[in-house]
Amino acid sequence: SNSFCTLLKGWRLPMADQQFTLVSVPFRASGEQQRSSQFTQLQAALGPLGPVARLFMIPNLKVGTLDSLLEASDELTKLDPQLEGVCFKLAGILEDVSGSSRANVTMLRVNPQSNDVAADYFLKDFSWNSAMYDPKESISSLLTKFAHVVSGADERTRAGLMEFAEMKNRLAAAARRNAGNLGVRPIGDVVRSWCHAQGISEPVESEFLTTIFVAVPKAQQDEFNGKYASFHEFVVPQSASVVSSDSEFFLNAVVVFKKVAEDFKIQCRKHKFMVRELTTGDDMTAEETTELERKVASDKSKLTLLLAQQFTHCYVAWVHAKAVRVFVESMLRFGLPPKFVPVIIAADAKKEEEVRNKLSTLYADYANKFQKGEEGGIVDAGALQHEYPFVCLKVANILKAR
Repeated sequence: SNSFCTLLKGWRLPMADQQFTLVSVPFRASGEQQRSSQFTQLQAALGPLGPVARLFMIPNLKVGTLDSLLEASDELTKLDPQLEGVCFKLAGILEDVSGSSRANVTMLRVNPQSNDVAADYFLKDFSWNSAMYDPKESISSLLTKFAHVVSGADERTRAGLMEFAEMKNRLAAAARRNAGNLGVRPIGDVVRSWCHAQGISEPVESEFLTTIFVAVPKAQQDEFNGKYASFHEFVVPQSASVVSSDSEFFLNAVVVFKKVAEDFKIQCRKHKFMVRELTTGDDMTAEETTELERKVASDKSKLTLLLAQQFTHCYVAWVHAKAVRVFVESMLRFGLPPKFVPVIIAADAKKEEEVRNKLSTLYADYANKFQKGEEGGIVDAGALQHEYPFVCLKVANILKAR
């Protein structure tokens, strides 16, 4: 039918273009005193704007005392933006780590046995999870659980990110060294290849003799060949061999007596020749680098999974906190018993504003003296929730990066 097509059109607006607003209006005296019936009545009153509104299912929570509701309202004023901040932070980190799109990283893994759920569908088709957040618990107990989600996510993700960053930095440092010239790159693999070509197992190393490796700029190689033997009388004559070369350097191996090794190195440095150590604490073989690459890839997958799990926990907690906040504010505004219609509005900015204005007109009799202008009109003061004659709570669109 045409009405069904209109409904689909209103809810198929790309999520990134949608604005989400939770509103709560009091029951009308007319009609059945059931939430579903009251919502149908409200949708009809909204006319052509009706399709962008959907019933937001909130169970009747334990109300407690007026003081406890006021305390919960104050606590939610802080907790709501905290949860929002963590959700957006995790979504941003997930994008960076996984290299995937915002739409992909914000899919929710609510149930391991079923497909992932898009965040906008979870919000619009919200169903309270009684297994995670028992509605029979006190509201203060629910808020404590939400706070634990925030602190737990922060703790787990910080540890995972630090470990992953350390591994990535090690790999990046190794890549930088390996990409350098013979003056800076690790020489272990080069020397092993040279030894293999010479038919020896390793460079000369004995009780009295040692091999020193020297990187010499190509323009100075002839100078090095003419001078190295004069650096000390205990240099083995004609022992210099070219191990390898690149566009900038020749790597030379020279055999000297161990007792003069440091003196020989000093002379090399005086002549601007670079002494290279065969092994340093940071050097890695090609096999070790490959293994580190595998480890980084594995850690990346594990971290992505951890972040996705924490994002799901936080987003689910955030939407539940929004539901609790709507309930608390509805109790404070409309009183007992809980007779209010919670609604989620998903529309572009223009249509969302039209809905709020229409609701302001429909419920003008609920406006108090602070909300009415001098001539009785509704004044949009800009303060969250308080400028309308109904509960109004924005829900930031997780697809819009900050």
